[in-house]
Amino acid sequence: MRRWWTPEGSFRIQVVYHSVPIIILWCLWKRMDTILHRGSFLERKVIWDINDIILKVIRTRFKRDIRRNDWTDITTELQRHINTCIISVVRWIPYPINGVKCNTNRAFRGYSRPNSATFCIRDHAGRLVVAKCFKIQDTTNLVAESKAIREELLFCKKIFIAYQY
Repeated sequence: MRRWWTPEGSFRIQVVYHSVPIIILWCLWKRMDTILHRGSFLERKVIWDINDIILKVIRTRFKRDIRRNDWTDITTELQRHINTCIISVVRWIPYPINGVKCNTNRAFRGYSRPNSATFCIRDHAGRLVVAKCFKIQDTTNLVAESKAIREELLFCKKIFIAYQY
């Protein structure tokens, strides 16, 4: 087990090696659970599942499409892999004097759980003017977001904050 946690090589190889024991345990647990519930599970299916999940980890983590199953090729390709990083600068531009910014959010947890919607209003300096949260009935994500926007606009109208589309 120590060999998996202290591998020689690059960081990419270490990420894959650190995930291997967890993947093996998961596949063995899945096999045991299937057999426990009177299913059948072949030994080569466990090995195939482990290989498949490791390849999916590599594809997801490193955005590499590896079609080969030869582990020497996979490790050399991971050693040669170069990360691409896209950086974009986001600047906050203050709003005009007496302008406000309104943000909405909703928490939709399914049809049988309580749902909520929130909104907050900030002034031209970015200071929080008001924040409000309220419960809503069972609904969809779109309806929950719409209700949050509606409540926000009604609140602005009530306290005489002029809003423009």
